[in-house]
Amino acid sequence: MSTQTEIDAHFAALTTDGCNQPVAWLRTARNLLSGAEAIMTVVNAGRRLIGHPDVERTAEEDDLVSRSVQTVGQALMLYAFAIECLFKAVYLKADGVLYVNGTVNKLSGVSISHDLLQVCDAVGLKDYFDQDQKTVLDRLTLWTEIGRYPAPLKSTRYGHKLLDNGWMYMRGIWSYTDEVT
Repeated sequence: MSTQTEIDAHFAALTTDGCNQPVAWLRTARNLLSGAEAIMTVVNAGRRLIGHPDVERTAEEDDLVSRSVQTVGQALMLYAFAIECLFKAVYLKADGVLYVNGTVNKLSGVSISHDLLQVCDAVGLKDYFDQDQKTVLDRLTLWTEIGRYPAPLKSTRYGHKLLDNGWMYMRGIWSYTDEVT
């Protein structure tokens, strides 16, 4: 019979080998994208109902609208995590190592967890993105926090301002008009 220490060592070795394979990170990215797409199906169904305010909705339709508004942030969070996994798969494909002794190590140069611009730079991909694409990565990074928590971990990390109507505008909540004005 194996001791717990032997079992733990065996599992750590299996995990380390498997988690340093790009395909493992690609599989996780695909699963995250599937989850995001499932949420976006609900979001888009709700958006279609929002577009017709003059039509009386049933209670079920009101619930769908509510869920679509409430879960769009979680879809964006899953998209952001999927992109992060894709970046890490590229890093591993270039002979990088992420998983050591049962722990995922931070990439060199990444000081803030899940910061897509930092991860992109750390894996050598930053030069492949134009400024608009980098802006999207920056905005998605916000959702890695507010998709899980009620607010960013540090309120000063993201630009925000109080609007005349009392709502707070955060730069992660954007539209095309926000970008061009």
